Amino acid sequence: MIRNLALAIRFLLELCILASFAAWAAHLQIPVLARIALGTLACAAAAVLWGMLLSPKRRVDLADPVRLGMEACFFLTAAAALWQIGLAELAVALLCAAVADRILLALPA
Repeated sequence: MIRNLALAIRFLLELCILASFAAWAAHLQIPVLARIALGTLACAAAAVLWGMLLSPKRRVDLADPVRLGMEACFFLTAAAALWQIGLAELAVALLCAAVADRILLALPA
């Protein structure tokens, strides 16, 4: 039951990553269409990479250290995007939630 809750939280955190990338793109000082295109591209690339390499139903099985490192890179990049647009508290909250969820997922079933 804890694992299912942790997986549901993980899914919400994945959506937070995508929202972070979209918010970052929306705050860029470039033309609106470029912001939309960049935000869409960043979110699509992140979703595809996460789905292929990090999701529970991933197609490519990576060694645990590599997978955990990639996961950390996603969350750190999303937090950096939030920090850069002035949402430092949200960035810290995202990282704390990701660490707590990773600990829950590591607990024995």
